[in-house]
Amino acid sequence: GAGLLINSFWRLLQTDAGFNPKGVLALDIPLSRETYKTTEERVAAFQQLIARMKTVPGVRDVSVVSNVPLSDNDIEVSFQIEGREPYKPGEEAIADYTVAGNDYFRTMDIALLRGRVFTDSDTATSPQVMVVSKAFTKVYFPNEDAIGKRIILDGPNKTPREIVGVVDDVRRKGLDTDVQPEMYFSYVQKPERRLNLVIRSTTEDASQLTPAARAEVK
Repeated sequence: GAGLLINSFWRLLQTDAGFNPKGVLALDIPLSRETYKTTEERVAAFQQLIARMKTVPGVRDVSVVSNVPLSDNDIEVSFQIEGREPYKPGEEAIADYTVAGNDYFRTMDIALLRGRVFTDSDTATSPQVMVVSKAFTKVYFPNEDAIGKRIILDGPNKTPREIVGVVDDVRRKGLDTDVQPEMYFSYVQKPERRLNLVIRSTTEDASQLTPAARAEVK
């Protein structure tokens, strides 16, 4: 029994999580509903916080994300692919849904495989874009290039979102689970009231940044 336990633990240590957790500090930031009533105010608050954290000594990269990897706090959404026959009820296309900042993939050391990630040119008024995972392309675009394809989320907002980049898979729900198709949206184009601030330290000990990060949030 001990041998099996050690063997399982060793295999988990060798599993590629899809990101580098060493040297990363994550803080859950729920903005006040009373203070930040509009989406513009929420975006501005997170932008200001990111800018302030970048000036803190010992910080390499900073961004925001709705769901921190390995937190098992994912949201799934269904969608349609523009130009294809609509999916039948019960057979909808489904993927994990994550809202992220421009520098999120660099902060977490998630590899960009094709295309691009979010940039400052992706604004609230510019064309809606999205980044998808490698698993997403394997499931929904197995024999074609996903870049340039457009996705329409099920729901009241039928604005198409163009796929502009493909990133490596992240084992979001645990090292012992399979990767799932994932869609990423810019937090500027899809503002959230509650996001996680993710900070990569210049060293592997990110805990030393905690006092400074809390001060900037205050």
